[in-house]
Amino acid sequence: MSKQKTVFVTGGTGYIGSHCIVDLLNEGYEVITIDNLTNSRSGALRRVEEITGKKVTFYECDLLDGETVHKIFAKHKIDYVIHFAAMKAVGESMQFPLIYYKNNVIGTINLIEVSIFVILQALRGIAQFFLVTGCKTQGRFSTFTQQK
Repeated sequence: MSKQKTVFVTGGTGYIGSHCIVDLLNEGYEVITIDNLTNSRSGALRRVEEITGKKVTFYECDLLDGETVHKIFAKHKIDYVIHFAAMKAVGESMQFPLIYYKNNVIGTINLIEVSIFVILQALRGIAQFFLVTGCKTQGRFSTFTQQK
């Protein structure tokens, strides 16, 4: 690769995510990963770094926290996104379906929304925008008036 590309990996401390990160690093990609560590441990990334001899940028973050995900995207130039973050225990999902829905569906929607905002910002040359998540706003905005 002529210019190092950056891959954002969700669920990077899980089994599949960490193995994917090994391959990405060995292929020359820079990797930024997030995980909420509910069913994995950050120690997996230390092993990844030992295996590859390369550094992984890690944020302990939940996809339900759209504000933090947005800040991570704003801090790094991300070229690709690979999404592994999900809860997967079938029995538990039957017992707590709304928890699984919230984590798996809403978390994915948050990731897509942040990705779209960043892409649109880059394509349109937008210097600022605001993201509304959890009843909070980020960024500067001017007064909007509608003319009839």
